Amino acid sequence: MELTLKYFGKIAELTGKTEEIRSAAVETVDELDSVLRREYPGLSMATYTIAVNHEIVKSSSPLTSKAEVALLPPFSGG
Repeated sequence: MELTLKYFGKIAELTGKTEEIRSAAVETVDELDSVLRREYPGLSMATYTIAVNHEIVKSSSPLTSKAEVALLPPFSGG
């Protein structure tokens, strides 16, 4: 399945990318997260939320081809 991955803030620093398109043999958000943590070891120490197609999702959520997946670091505001 083809996915568009977007990285923001500290996550972009850890991956060295802000965006990538990749093919992945995964079915759930958790499976994708495991693949990314193996490829980018720094993610294992990071805190982030995952959104699929602009909606925050659970790790057990299914993925579909052409989905946009964003890894979002904690946000602070004021």
